[in-house]
Amino acid sequence: MSKLYDKLRYVFALTRMLIADSSHNRAAFWMFIVMMFANNIVYFTMWAIYFYNFSSLNGWTLADFATMQGVLCFGFGITFFLFGGSWNIARMVVSGEMDSYLGRPRSPLLPVLMRECRVAAGGDVASAFVLWMALGKHGFSDLPLLLLISLGAAAIFLAVMIAVQSLAFWITGISTAADNLFEVFLTLSLYPQNVYGSAVRVLLFTAIPAAYIGFLPVEIMRHFSWPMLGAIMGAAVFYLCLAVFIFNRGLRSYTSGNAMQR
Repeated sequence: MSKLYDKLRYVFALTRMLIADSSHNRAAFWMFIVMMFANNIVYFTMWAIYFYNFSSLNGWTLADFATMQGVLCFGFGITFFLFGGSWNIARMVVSGEMDSYLGRPRSPLLPVLMRECRVAAGGDVASAFVLWMALGKHGFSDLPLLLLISLGAAAIFLAVMIAVQSLAFWITGISTAADNLFEVFLTLSLYPQNVYGSAVRVLLFTAIPAAYIGFLPVEIMRHFSWPMLGAIMGAAVFYLCLAVFIFNRGLRSYTSGNAMQR
């Protein structure tokens, strides 16, 4: 228990430092949040126009799309508000900046992830509640389940980012390509996935785990199922553990050939 308490204190200390450092300019802090909030509402409005002309999309209604976008916004927002440093893993590897995190008594992954806060992601989190409550037609009784599956989505977002960024340990100059790979994953997640055929869905449940954050959450809220909830949470644990494994394997290679030797 003492070890767990020590780890939690470490995480909370990093979180306090992250938020304090990001909010020193309060005007900019809130401006970024409001702008992202507005951006999400505009994106939803474009789909609202579609559903105004076509009442459903393969059985999904506008409320279902609002549920999906809310889960994606919350998962994406909480991930990159707290772990914005994940965007820069590849650049740190290439530049040798990762050296400053080696030799510490703890694993370097968490401080690397929490070295930066993507302030605008706070607007994603805020917009999720509007999408769920006002547009998705959910009540307060639905919030615990929505938050749970959104945290599962957050874990998958983080896992994909860590995995693609960690390719820099083996592939030189992949920084831009890593960003592009994540953008592909994000794009697939944002589009209603009930329109895809069976072959594409297999891909979205395996190599590109977008279905766990875009398709299953909506289906759970439409027709609750313990197996589907277990699939989301199990996928979150599996892909996050896989991403940490990939990072640690890459770090082992990096420590034997760091920036001084490259």
